[in-house]
Amino acid sequence: MSLKNDAVVRTLSVLEFDFCFHLEYNPDVKEYISQPYGYHYHFNGRKCRYTPDFLVCDQKEQSSFVEIKHSSQIDPPQQFWTPS
Repeated sequence: MSLKNDAVVRTLSVLEFDFCFHLEYNPDVKEYISQPYGYHYHFNGRKCRYTPDFLVCDQKEQSSFVEIKHSSQIDPPQQFWTPS
């Protein structure tokens, strides 16, 4: 049960569940939504769908999408240009 959301927050992984504790105890966070809504985009000629893990709204009424991943699932940064 989330005190900030006054509702049960459903998560899809243990990492997402753990992240909710950080959100609950962060005084800058006003509210948050798990699996808020998805949107479509085109990539390499294909239509794809993406749903972020969380939408987090802060006390200043600014919001951010957050994606939760284990470090083993994160690719190293790629260099797309060479500095001159």
